Amino acid sequence: MRWGHEVMPVGVDPDLLAACQRTVRRRWGLDFPVKRWPDLERQLINLASALELGCPATFAARVAEGQLVEREWQALASALTVGETYFLRDQVFFEHLIRHALTPLIARRRAEGHKRLRIWSAGCSSGEETYSLAIFLRQLLPDMGDWSLRILGTDIDERALAKARAGRYGAWSFRQVEPAWRSRYFRAVDGKYWQIEDDIRQSVEFAHLNLSERGDFEREWATAECDLILCRYVLMYFQPDQALAALRRLKDYLAREGVLAVAAVESLPVDAAGLSAVPVPGALLLRAVDAPGTLAPPVHGVADRLDTAVSVAPAAPTAPPSSTGPSPVKEAVSRQSETARPALPVSESGGVAAMLQTARELADRHQLSAALKTLDDVVARDPTCLDAYWLLSAVRLEQGEREDARRQLGFVLYLAPDLALAHYQHGLVCQGLGRHDEGRRSLKNCLRLLADASPDEPVREGEGLTVGDLRTLVETALRGFDSEQ
Repeated sequence: MRWGHEVMPVGVDPDLLAACQRTVRRRWGLDFPVKRWPDLERQLINLASALELGCPATFAARVAEGQLVEREWQALASALTVGETYFLRDQVFFEHLIRHALTPLIARRRAEGHKRLRIWSAGCSSGEETYSLAIFLRQLLPDMGDWSLRILGTDIDERALAKARAGRYGAWSFRQVEPAWRSRYFRAVDGKYWQIEDDIRQSVEFAHLNLSERGDFEREWATAECDLILCRYVLMYFQPDQALAALRRLKDYLAREGVLAVAAVESLPVDAAGLSAVPVPGALLLRAVDAPGTLAPPVHGVADRLDTAVSVAPAAPTAPPSSTGPSPVKEAVSRQSETARPALPVSESGGVAAMLQTARELADRHQLSAALKTLDDVVARDPTCLDAYWLLSAVRLEQGEREDARRQLGFVLYLAPDLALAHYQHGLVCQGLGRHDEGRRSLKNCLRLLADASPDEPVREGEGLTVGDLRTLVETALRGFDSEQ
C-alpha cells in the first residue's frame, strides 16, 4: 500500500496511524508526519509484541483512544523518543559554555557574595549530559560546599531516567572521552560497566517532566530561577506551535541573566518566544530580550581570579593557554576520537592552516570583521580551501548577511557535493531569502545523501549531530516550506 511517497507496511491502517499520531502529539508534543509513519507503525508493532498485547491494530486503537495504562504509556514514550546521548556530546560547545558562560557567571557570583547556581538539563535522556555538568562544576568550584547548587535532569522517558539515577554506563557512553577521565569519576563494575562516584550521583536530581505540559512545569519548577538550561536536540521533534509554547515556558524559568542553550541546527521560533540568540560553536545561547548584560567572552585574567585549576582562554588569540591546568573539556576528550573524526579537506600549507585556526578563534570571540579579513586572505592563497568557505558562511550568517552566506555555501557544495550538512544549511538560508525552489531542492539532496546511513551515525561536521537528528530537522524544514506556500 502506498501513502504519499512512502510504502506503508501492512499491519496498521493509515487512518488509525493518523489517530495515533494525534494522540502522541497531544500527549508529548512529538511530531510524526506522514513520512515518519513507518517508524511509528514499527514501534507500535514491536511494542505490542514486547508487552504481549496481542494484535498491533488493537494496541494502536488503544493508543489512539488514550486507553493505555501507565506502564504502557511509559513504554511507548521510551520507544518513540530518541535516546542517543553520550558523555561530552558536542565537545566544542561544552568548551565554549565553560569559557564564556559558566566561568564568568561563577566569577560574578563570587564577587557578589551570592554563591548560588541552578542548572537544568531538559530532555536529559539517560543522564550523561547532566553528570558531565556536575563534573565540570566540581572542577570549577573547589569550594563547592559553600555553594547552593541544584543540578536537575528531566525527561519523559522513565526507563532512561531509571538508568540516569543508577549512574551506570557501558563503554559506548564514553566513546568521546579519555579513559583517564572516566577512571577519575567512575569505577569499573562487572567488567563491562562504569559506575559514577556516589558523591557526584547524589549531587544531581532526576525527575519526569513533559515539556509540552504546563502542569508538569508548575509541579517541578514552581520557584526555581535557572542560571543555565540545556535543551538540545529536543524541540526539533515538536510541532512548531508546541515548540514555541515550550520555549516560552523554558524562558519563564530562566533567572534574569539566565541562558538557555539549544542545538545550533534547530530551527526554532526564538523571536516569537521573546528570546534573543547568540550563535556559538555547536549551539545557540538564548536569553530574554530584556536581559541585562551580554554574552561576550570573559576578560583576560578571569581564570586567575577564580581560584580554580581550570584554564580559560585569554582574549588575545595569539596568547598561549594558561598554565594553571587543562581545560575540563580538553582534559576529558579522547585524543583518539579527535583524530578519527572526519574533517573537511584543508590545504597542506602550514601557513593556511595557521590562518584558519586564527580565524576560528576570532569568530569564537565574535571578532567577526577580523575573522572575515583572515578568511579572505586564506581564500586568496588557496581558492579551493573548503574549510574557509564553510567558516565564511557561518560568519556571514551570524552577521545577518544571508545572501553572502548562500554564496559561500554554494562554494562549499561545489567543492564537497556530498557534505549533507552543507545542503541542509543551504536549504535553511534559501528559505530565509524566499528562494523556495532552491531551498527545497537542497533539503531533498540532503535526504538523499543520508538515505543509506544508520540513524546513530554521526554527521560529518555535525559536532555530535546524528543522521537521525538531521533527517528529522530536514523533514521539519520541508514542512516549513509547505506552510509558507
